[in-house]
Amino acid sequence: MLAEAEKLLINDGLKGVTIHKVAALSGVSAASVYQFFPTVSALLGTMAESSMKKGLTLADAEKARRDLRSWRDVVDLFVDVAFDFYLNDQVGNALFLNHSFEEGVRDDTCTRATRLGAYFVDILKVIYRADALINVEEKFAIFHEAQKSIYRRCITINHCLTIEYREEVRAVAYGYIAPLFDDLD
Repeated sequence: MLAEAEKLLINDGLKGVTIHKVAALSGVSAASVYQFFPTVSALLGTMAESSMKKGLTLADAEKARRDLRSWRDVVDLFVDVAFDFYLNDQVGNALFLNHSFEEGVRDDTCTRATRLGAYFVDILKVIYRADALINVEEKFAIFHEAQKSIYRRCITINHCLTIEYREEVRAVAYGYIAPLFDDLD
C-alpha cells in the first residue's frame, strides 16, 4: 500500500493521494487501507517517517566515508546529504519541499526536525565536549527548516534543485552555526 501511495504522490502530487486510489492500485478494498491508515494524514505521516529513515540511512553511509574533525565537516555532511536526498528521493522531495504541507506531514515536522538535529549533535559529541553543545540541536533543527525554504525557492525558480542553491545553503549554514563554535575552535 505504501509503495502505491508513493507512486500516487510522485505522479499526482499530495492532493492526488486518496485512500480509494491507494486501495484500487493495491488491489484491496478501501476498508483494508482504512484498517492501517484511518486517514490520508496518517498515510502521509507514515510515508514521511519512512522517507526520513531513508535520509538518515543515507547520512549514515556518507558519514562512514568522511573524516569528520570539526563542526564545518558536520555542517558539510548535513548540507550535502540533504541536497542529495532531496535531489534523488522523489517522495522526500514531494513530502518535505511541498509549499502546502498536508496534515500528516506537517503534524510531526517539528519532531522529525528535532530528531535530525539530535542526529548531527551526536556526531558533534565525538568531536566536542557534550556540555559545550548547548542549543546546537535546536539550531540544527531550525537550520533544517531554513534549508528547506531555500530549496523550495530554488524549485520555484528553477523547477529543480541546483548546485548554486546547495552552496547558498552551505554559506547560510556556516553563518548561522559558526557563532556556536567560536569559543571551541
